[in-house]
Amino acid sequence: MALVGLIGWGSLMPAPAPASPGYTDKLVHLTAYTVLAGWWALGWRGAFWPLAIGVFGYGALLEVLQTLGGTRTGSWGDLAANGAGVAAGVLAAIPLRQRMRGSRRPDA
Repeated sequence: MALVGLIGWGSLMPAPAPASPGYTDKLVHLTAYTVLAGWWALGWRGAFWPLAIGVFGYGALLEVLQTLGGTRTGSWGDLAANGAGVAAGVLAAIPLRQRMRGSRRPDA
C-alpha cells in the first residue's frame, strides 16, 4: 500500500519546475506501474485481468485528478505508459509466481 500512496503522492503534487527532458516522464510512469502491478501480481490469486484493470484504473483516476487539480495536467501519453507498465508487470510476474509456488515441473 505504501507504493500506491507514493505513486498517488508523486502524481498529484505540483509539477517540478522544468519538465523532464524527452521521454523521461514516460519512463517514470512505465517503471512505477511495472513495479506496482508486478508486486501485486506476485501475491495475487486467480485471474490477472481484475488486477490489471484495477491498477490501470488507478492510473487513469490519477490522470483525471491531475487535470482537475489545476497545477498539473493529465496526458494520454502518461496513461499509455501506465498501461504498458501494468502489462509488463503482470507478464513479468507470471513466471516468477510460478517459480515461487513451485508449480514448474522439474526437468526429467
